[in-house]
Formats: sequence, structure tokens, C-alpha cells
Amino acid sequence: MYDFDLYFAKLKEKISDGRYEHSVNVAKAAVKLAKIYGEDSEKARVAGLLHDIAKEMSTEEHLEILKKSNLPFENFAKVSPKVLHGPAGSAYVKENLKITDESILGAIRYHTTGRENMTLFEKIIFVADYISDERDFIDSPEVRKIAETDINEAVLHKLSTSIKKCVNFRRAIHPDTISAYNQIVWEKGDVIKNDLNRKGI
Repeated sequence: MYDFDLYFAKLKEKISDGRYEHSVNVAKAAVKLAKIYGEDSEKARVAGLLHDIAKEMSTEEHLEILKKSNLPFENFAKVSPKVLHGPAGSAYVKENLKITDESILGAIRYHTTGRENMTLFEKIIFVADYISDERDFIDSPEVRKIAETDINEAVLHKLSTSIKKCVNFRRAIHPDTISAYNQIVWEKGDVIKNDLNRKGI
């Protein structure tokens, strides 16, 4: 069903050796998380491998792909060109690799920004991108452990880091990132509130 030989060939054509290693590692992390959370591990491997296929394309290439696709064109992305490779990558694999599974396309599209009402599959790819073996963020070891038992907490870690980085460098924050962060925080707040109510506090 999936042509991994083609995917590996396209990755080597489109991205650098370092990005290729990252993509392979993300696929590995995604498969592991998919097995933990009962998602399709084969799809997770595909989405993990291809999530950054458009990462090293130019902004002009991203915009050209998006204009040709059926995805809504996001003017906000012009302010934050780094987020363009997600939706552009999603459109690219649909057009050029003939991948039509919406769960894979959605995971690629939102792997950088997140979004409100993310599916479990999208969360897995979102987190796998953060905890892949070569990542050396200061909290990487902690988040790798958290991801195995609480995918929402792991998502929150990545969202928080992204938002802090944007604030520190005075970059615009994508609305999807803010929506994703707020939703998870509110949901966790409801859990805490309900637990306190049960305890009569």
C-alpha cells in the first residue's frame, strides 16, 4: 500500500543528510508512540518520514504549492514563513506521492503549529518531531518519558516551548498554536477542577 522506496528516494532528493536522519528518527518515534496509543503504526511511519519533506524548499516554492492545492491559503503564514513547510508538505505528498489518507495529510500539515481539536494521530506526529533520537533540547529526556504515558502533556511541552521561543524573539505566534495550547490547558484545568470537586475542596 505504501511505497517506502519511493519515499526514501524523494527524501534524499529534497532534504539534506541531517534532515533525512531527523525524518527517519521521527518515523521511529512515531511508530513507538502509535503502538503505545493504539494508532496505525504503518501510517505513523509514513507521516513521520514525510513530515519535513518540504522543510528545505524556498518560501516561494511553498507558496506556489499552496496556491495550486485545495488547502486554504493562509496569509498569516507570510508573517511566519517557517510554518509553511507543514501545509506545503501535506499538499506536496498528496500531489506527488499520491497519499490521500487524511490522517497522514493532517499530521504533516499541523506537525509544527498544532491546532485546536488535534486528533490523537496528529498529536503523535507532533510529539515525535520533538522527541526524535537526535533532538537534544534541554527537556528532551523528560518529554520522551512523558510521551509514553501522557501524550497531551507532551504536546503541551512542545507548544509551550514554541510559544516561549516566539515571544523571546518577538515573532508572531500562529493562531493554531495558541488555540491548541489553550484547549489543552483548559481541558487539563477541567480535570483538576473535577478532581478537586470530587474531594470536596
